[in-house]
Amino acid sequence: MQELVAKNVAAKKERLNEAPVIEEEDTKEVNESEEAVASDYKHLDLKERETDRDFRDEESTRYIADKDANKYSKYTGGEKDREVVCYECDNVHYTLSGATSSQCPSCGAYISLKDYDIVGLWNSSIRTRGDVLVQKKGSVRNISVFCNDLTIEGDFQASADCSNVVTVRVSGKLPGQIKCKRLVIEKKVEVEFERPVSAEFVQIDGVVKGDLTCSGQLSVSSKGALIGDIKAKFVNIQPGGDLTGSLEIG
Repeated sequence: MQELVAKNVAAKKERLNEAPVIEEEDTKEVNESEEAVASDYKHLDLKERETDRDFRDEESTRYIADKDANKYSKYTGGEKDREVVCYECDNVHYTLSGATSSQCPSCGAYISLKDYDIVGLWNSSIRTRGDVLVQKKGSVRNISVFCNDLTIEGDFQASADCSNVVTVRVSGKLPGQIKCKRLVIEKKVEVEFERPVSAEFVQIDGVVKGDLTCSGQLSVSSKGALIGDIKAKFVNIQPGGDLTGSLEIG
């Protein structure tokens, strides 16, 4: 039994003697190699972080520049966004051109962007920043209309607050108050505004009776005529055009 144990011990010593010996220099070389690889990965990770930071800084700068230029609220690859004026607080913001609704970032109001095409009697209030068309057989009565563009071809007995253009294509009286960015009275149209009109720009190619306040330019074409009390920053009356009443410029 003792002889068997002695043989096993001798065999283990022999195996230990045959095992490869790792020199100190070899160990040092392996450690340096591992450190070099780790340094490369660290450098690569740093470059990636710098590239990502530069990209985000570029996007942020482009966002701020576009916003300051009053063009876009975010970058969309060159496609213009849709301007939306809140009908609660008048804040101007932007949304995608194909959106059907929006939310005011200032007051949180929900804003519909639905368009209306009116061909019959309509007596329910309209609150949208989409466009409203009152066709020849359409009739809008005793309501308030908030919209983007308003085109009047039929009966319109209502007030309107429009963030863009109001175009009048039919003769008659408009008893409601009108507020818009641009007012256009087309050729051969004779219209009477029973309440004061407020607009940034006014283009008169027909005949208008009423009081107008224009914060920008008021233009009367060669076949246009305006009768009433007028306040405007600039006035352009083409030869043949007529303006009767008081005029305050400035």
